[in-house]
Amino acid sequence: MHLHEHSSSSSSSSSSSSSSSCGSSSSSGSRSGSSSGKGVAAAGKEQLLLQQQLQQQQIQQQQQMQQQQIQQQQKQQKQQQEEIKQNTEKTKVLSMGIEWALRAISYTRSQQQQQQQQQQQQQQQQRTTTQYTIAAATETAAATTITAAAAAAAAATAATAATTASLYTFTPRRKYHTNFNPLHACTQAAAAAAAAAAAAAAAAAAAAAAAAVAAAAAAPGAATAAAETAAAAATAAAAAAAAAAAAAKAPRVN
Repeated sequence: MHLHEHSSSSSSSSSSSSSSSCGSSSSSGSRSGSSSGKGVAAAGKEQLLLQQQLQQQQIQQQQQMQQQQIQQQQKQQKQQQEEIKQNTEKTKVLSMGIEWALRAISYTRSQQQQQQQQQQQQQQQQRTTTQYTIAAATETAAATTITAAAAAAAAATAATAATTASLYTFTPRRKYHTNFNPLHACTQAAAAAAAAAAAAAAAAAAAAAAAAVAAAAAAPGAATAAAETAAAAATAAAAAAAAAAAAAKAPRVN
């Protein structure tokens, strides 16, 4: 009985010692595991912090880039707006300049047209005045020609009558007989001179009539002036013919 109890007590003590040794080993293992876990957790936290810091830095950089882009875009927009304003002002100035230039051109053209019209009117008035002056001069020349022709005819008639009267004289002793005038030679010379003067006057009248016809051809109312001048020329020619005939009919002394 005592041996059995002693063996059982020794076995229980050995088991308790073994269990106590197991307990100490397990506690030491748990301590080492907890310390290693804490290190891993700390490292993870550091990595997370680093990642967060990197992300924040990236976000800040992106925000800064975006702000810079926005500022550049705003600057570009402002520059574009200023350029648009400047171009608009330049366009306005150019349009105003073009408008004023067109007005000046139109004004100059209107002034030139008015001057041309005035010059044409003045030239037309001068031509009309000149034509009327020529017509008046032509009519005056025609009247002068007619007067000269009439005077030449009268002179020729008077010369013929004087020549005829001087050649023969009537004697009352013999009723139907005339005696010869001794001065017949002088009277014949005077008659010849009178006939030559009449012919010269007729030639001058014809030349004046021809000049009047030429002047009347360039004047207004040329038909009327030419008709009048032709009539004057015909009258002068008729007067010259009558004078020549009267001189030719004068009796001659044998």
